[in-house]
Formats: sequence, structure tokens, C-alpha cells
Amino acid sequence: MRSSASAAANHRAAGRARSHAEFTSKLGLALEECDESLFWLEHMRDCHIADERPLAPVLNEARSLVAILTTSHKTARRRESRPITAPKNRYRRSD
Repeated sequence: MRSSASAAANHRAAGRARSHAEFTSKLGLALEECDESLFWLEHMRDCHIADERPLAPVLNEARSLVAILTTSHKTARRRESRPITAPKNRYRRSD
């Protein structure tokens, strides 16, 4: 429960980041915590602490969240390494 709550808190914090570097960092933390939650769910299943049938949809959801956050974090890291350029003003009149 703690790692899943931390994943949600870090994901929320990423949305309020003051810089792209901070966004990327918080997103990485959210990914780590989500992956830890997935680990514990799989551990509970493998140790027969919880029944596999009701746990299956939760495991699928956790795997999906890890995949989404992994892709998002990779994209954020890739964009961090690009130089920042000003967008072109497409409404500017050419004389």
C-alpha cells in the first residue's frame, strides 16, 4: 500500500514540477514505486498470500501502469537531452 501511494504522490508531484528535469525525476520515482508495487503483488501471488483469481486484474493493471510510466519516463529523458528552440509563430505576417 505504501509503494502504491508513493507512486501516486510522485506522479502528482511530476505534474506540478517547476522544471523539465524535476518532472523527469519525479516521473522516474513514480515508475520505481509502481514497479515496487507490482513486485509485492507478484510476491503475494507466488507465496500464496493472496488468491490468484482476484489478484489477476490488479496485476494486469499494475503491469499496464509500469509500461505507461516506463514509456513516459523514456520520452521525458529523450526530450531533456534536446536543445530547446522557440516555436515558430505561424501567424506572423511576412513582409
